[in-house]
Amino acid sequence: YFNPEINITIGTAYLGQLYKSYNGDMVRALAAYNAGPGEVSRYGGVPPFQETNEYIDRIITYWFKAQNKPLPSYSLQSEYWQDVRSTLGWLCLLTAVLIGFVLWRLLKRHHSWRWR
Repeated sequence: YFNPEINITIGTAYLGQLYKSYNGDMVRALAAYNAGPGEVSRYGGVPPFQETNEYIDRIITYWFKAQNKPLPSYSLQSEYWQDVRSTLGWLCLLTAVLIGFVLWRLLKRHHSWRWR
């Protein structure tokens, strides 16, 4: 374990194994790498340990910096998520109106809400 080359090889192989076992969910794989797979199973996801959460944030930040890409904002208050919530709200409203219109037409025409 004191040989850096062997340590990196074993560590990346283990992280790859965790990545496959969590079906490509890198956040859970990193959490299992840091806190252990038992803790991830116990909490049904990322355990609420400060060290684990900081580790995941640090690794993801390093990854995006290495890729020269801006780190996306995952805050639910960010403009992106506000746009998504707004769009989903309008889609839900439009769907409800369309369903209401179809039901109204069925009731008016067939005196029933079922197709005949």
